[in-house]
Amino acid sequence: MKKIKNIITIFCLLIIYCYFINISNFPSSIITYSENLSSYKLCPFLNLKGETLVSSSGNNYNYELSLSLGDIGVKDVNLTVLEKKYLVPVGKMAGIKLYIDGVMIVGFSEIENIDGKIESIADNSNLEEGDRIIKINDKEISNIEELRKEINFMNGEALKITVENISGELKEEVVNPIKTGENEYKLGLWVKEGATGVGTISFYNPETMEFAALGHGIVDSDTGELLSIEKGEITETQIVSLTKGISRKSW
Repeated sequence: MKKIKNIITIFCLLIIYCYFINISNFPSSIITYSENLSSYKLCPFLNLKGETLVSSSGNNYNYELSLSLGDIGVKDVNLTVLEKKYLVPVGKMAGIKLYIDGVMIVGFSEIENIDGKIESIADNSNLEEGDRIIKINDKEISNIEELRKEINFMNGEALKITVENISGELKEEVVNPIKTGENEYKLGLWVKEGATGVGTISFYNPETMEFAALGHGIVDSDTGELLSIEKGEITETQIVSLTKGISRKSW
C-alpha cells in the first residue's frame, strides 16, 4: 500500500513539473504570419484564450491573450500577426549615391589672396577634418554649391559657421573668407557632399516596388570616420573588372 502511495505521489509531482515547465517556457511574446496557434504543444487543460485586439497597422495586428489552466489565467501573452509578403530575390549589382547631412570638411589648403599673400583659415579657427558644415549665418547648407554662394554673397564679411563634429557636438566658428579675386572669396577648405559606391540589391516587393539591400556604416576615405547620411539614390552600374584578394603573411 505504501509503495502504491509513493508511485502516485511521484506521478503527481511529474505532472506538476510538466505543467510548470510548459508554462515557464511558453513565450510571452509571439510573432507569426498566422492566427492559428495549434502548432504550439500544450499540456491538457492548458490553452490560449481571451484574445483581445490591442492595435493594428495596415494588415498587421497585435493581440493580448492569456495562457490559462482551465479557467485560471497563469501567463499573459502578446501575439503579433504579420501580413504575408512575397519578395523576389535579386542579387544584382547597383550603384549607390549617398549625400551627407551638410558639407564635410576633409582637408585644408593655403590660399593666395588677391594681394599675392598666402593665408590659411586653419591657422585662425578651430575647424577640424570630419566637421560637417550645416549652417552659415544660420542658413542651412546642404551642398557645396550653396556653401560657395553663401561665401561670395557675404562679400568678404565675417561668416558664422555652424558645424557638427564627429562626436555629434555642435559648435560655432566665426571666420573671415579670403579674397582671391573680384567678387570671389574662398575659405581654403577641401569639402565633400557625398560618396559613391556599389552594392547588391537583395530583394524587391513586386506589389509596392520597394527594394532592400544589406546595410552597414560607410567610412569616409579621407577622414576615416563614419558618414552621417541624409539621403541617397540607386543607379545602374556595370562591373568591368575584379581584383582577387590575396593572403599576405607577416614575417
